[in-house]
Amino acid sequence: MTSPTMASTPAGTTFARHEKRGTFEGIWTFFVIAQDFNTAQPNMDPDEAAQIIGGMVVTHQLTINLGGGTCPLVPDGHVNVI
Repeated sequence: MTSPTMASTPAGTTFARHEKRGTFEGIWTFFVIAQDFNTAQPNMDPDEAAQIIGGMVVTHQLTINLGGGTCPLVPDGHVNVI
């Protein structure tokens, strides 16, 4: 069973996963996910505002392909908690 932990920061979200339930010791896999933000202003012309896309993930964890199947998450690393 996996026990996920998430923490939000101004730069993005950190996600850690641990495979043993009920203990903090062991190998943890962590992900750091960052995304950009939409800088369009409410008073902008709609055609101008539509050119600004926000909320796109700018880190490497999500890989998307058109071949079907799953889109795996690629971890940033592992840490051994003792």
